[in-house]
Amino acid sequence: MEYPTLLPRFLKYVKINSRSDENSQRFPSTEIEEKFQKIILNDLKELGLQCYYNQKSGCVIATIDSNVDYDVPTFGLLAHCDTADFESNNINPQITHNYDGVSKIKLGDTDFYLDPAIFPHLKNIKGRQLFQRQVIHF
Repeated sequence: MEYPTLLPRFLKYVKINSRSDENSQRFPSTEIEEKFQKIILNDLKELGLQCYYNQKSGCVIATIDSNVDYDVPTFGLLAHCDTADFESNNINPQITHNYDGVSKIKLGDTDFYLDPAIFPHLKNIKGRQLFQRQVIHF
């Protein structure tokens, strides 16, 4: 894999409960969103980016230093994390490797499927990895 930390990092993020609260008057709307943003902030710093957390806007802002000897525009990243307006505990990511474009994809231990007959765009992603998430209710 060209980027060996990409998939583990992505899977770490999707497992984090980051539910927002539409009735909140704070930014971010919940403490768990703020914790999630600080995880992202630390990961970006670990990757060598210059970044900070803006409490007022609830955003993580990061820039990448140039690696060339001539002037180029600044490249920036912005993460605003109202990620889930539904219950997001117990997320269990599921990966389908080298999808064949025709099979139904069973979603975990549920009775639900991604079916190309219902979602015809699935045939266009033959050969790719698919990432599904499911919420496990206990």
